[in-house]
Amino acid sequence: SQEEEALYRRLYREFADGDPAAAEIDAMQVSSRLWNSGLPRKTLKQVWRIANPRASTRLGFPELAACLRLVAHCQAALSGTASRGHAGLLSAGETLSEGGEPLRLWLEER
Repeated sequence: SQEEEALYRRLYREFADGDPAAAEIDAMQVSSRLWNSGLPRKTLKQVWRIANPRASTRLGFPELAACLRLVAHCQAALSGTASRGHAGLLSAGETLSEGGEPLRLWLEER
């Protein structure tokens, strides 16, 4: 949505120290901030693999937006506001904390 994109752009500028023209931001800063999401470690690893598949130390806006969007989907799943997802596999607690292939498939559908 437009609201999400505006939020992601604001966060991107924050990571870029206020520079709206920054082409990339530090991936480690983003990674560190994700720990505050309340998601299980395995979930965060899978989100990171999908949003940053080349394991780059720098992220552009598309990678940051993908990462934040996936985190939001996972948070919604844990709170019970998400759709059931891939083959009904989303019993949020199990899928998100176990990680692996079921979580990867669920995330890729998002």
